[in-house]
Amino acid sequence: MQNEWKKNYWDLLYETCPSENIEKARKIRHENFPSSLYRYRSLNKFSLYELQFNTVWLSCPNDFNDPYDTSFNLNTLEQITSSLFKSKSYFEDVYGDLLKSLNIDIDRYYDKALSKDNPLSFLFNDLLKQEYPNIDFDWYEPIRKVAIELEHEYLYSYKSKWAISCFSEVNNSILMWSHYSDCHRGFCIEYDFKNSALKYKDLIQPVVYDDKIITFDKSKDPFYFLGVLTKKSKCWEYENEWRLAIDYDIVKDNRNFKVPNPKAIYLGCKISNNDKELLIDIVRNKKTKVYQMEMSTTEFKLIPNEIKL
Repeated sequence: MQNEWKKNYWDLLYETCPSENIEKARKIRHENFPSSLYRYRSLNKFSLYELQFNTVWLSCPNDFNDPYDTSFNLNTLEQITSSLFKSKSYFEDVYGDLLKSLNIDIDRYYDKALSKDNPLSFLFNDLLKQEYPNIDFDWYEPIRKVAIELEHEYLYSYKSKWAISCFSEVNNSILMWSHYSDCHRGFCIEYDFKNSALKYKDLIQPVVYDDKIITFDKSKDPFYFLGVLTKKSKCWEYENEWRLAIDYDIVKDNRNFKVPNPKAIYLGCKISNNDKELLIDIVRNKKTKVYQMEMSTTEFKLIPNEIKL
């Protein structure tokens, strides 16, 4: 179960006026910032580069494994409804050919639809089906397709504006070792951002878990939509995630972001001897501690044991 302060922090920063509460939220985050954050890694040339040169790779959210990541509800169908009826010419451009093919009087139906509270629903769900009960046609399908296409295009564009690196509060998650560290054959890096440069505590934010998707609302402050970067489904709650998020344009030429020297690394319980020696050689002169994760024999639990260098 997530900490209550995270939900309060998120609401304070994004639900309310940020200009008034941004400093309050910042103080809450700093007070609760964990002493260690962990990054699970498979062993490859990219993760070895990160370990050797003290960097983390900033990924585009479009590449994340969760299709809902950094998404929000655009209310596209509602917006299409209002835009379709902003002018008769616009309506005819979109649906003129369809209605003519059904021998429907555009002027007649357009004017009648405009008199209703929900003109689009009246036109496609009520009036036309009453007038043409024998026509087997999904009247809303064209609109639905347009709505889906518009949402996909906008969300892809929004996600492309950000570069993100992910961390966790825990280093012993069996699931995360399985998902992100090559089925326990990889490693996990521990960072101390709390006692490092202040910029890290200002750039890294906790993820809040909620099953309700943020809905686009023109009345909200634009700052509100930054909240989608740190809101995920409750099914991911076990990850206890924190995120470093940066405007993509700032790092587009080099997405290897500089971080402090690792506090420690943890080797997967199924790591090979060759990979183990390779990682130890990289951190040997970094004053970085090394731990071997081992499987408990009495419970489903991973236990770190320090390797003295």
